[in-house]
Amino acid sequence: DHGHTLYNELVHVPLIFSYRQPADNANTIIRQTVQHLDVGPTMCELMGIAEGIGLKAHSLVPLLRGEEMTTGPVIFYGSFWGPPLTGCSSGNIKLIRSEQKGEQCYDLARDPAENNNIADLDFPGRQECMRVLESIFQPHSESSEEQTSVPVTLDDQTRQRLEHLGYLEE
Repeated sequence: DHGHTLYNELVHVPLIFSYRQPADNANTIIRQTVQHLDVGPTMCELMGIAEGIGLKAHSLVPLLRGEEMTTGPVIFYGSFWGPPLTGCSSGNIKLIRSEQKGEQCYDLARDPAENNNIADLDFPGRQECMRVLESIFQPHSESSEEQTSVPVTLDDQTRQRLEHLGYLEE
């Protein structure tokens, strides 16, 4: 069911790490909210591999060691049923945007069940989430300098497979 809403009942799921390194904090539950995006850098650090350039994610190894860590706003996205949903959580504030329901905002400390939409109120946590979502999901124009085309040469077999799957026009 993940992806058809961005309420905590579907997006607040456990992330479990097991690695063979002695630690004083083994079997510790960490309640801090993190993102799936953070798994890659975490695995790279645990395996001693340099993480990829340009990732907007953080290794969670400090949390595994019992250290304090600030990760910033957490981004949510879902599109399983219906139009895409985007969301951001920063501290206790959670903002969800959808074409069907518009903007929803919740103070999770006061309203953990997400029943009282406070999107009509203006406060710093909501503004921060709005800025984050706009910076990530704002549409880019076709004439954007950031967009570039890279010519790709495909062998006949690959071209036929992509055409059959509907990715290329015949």
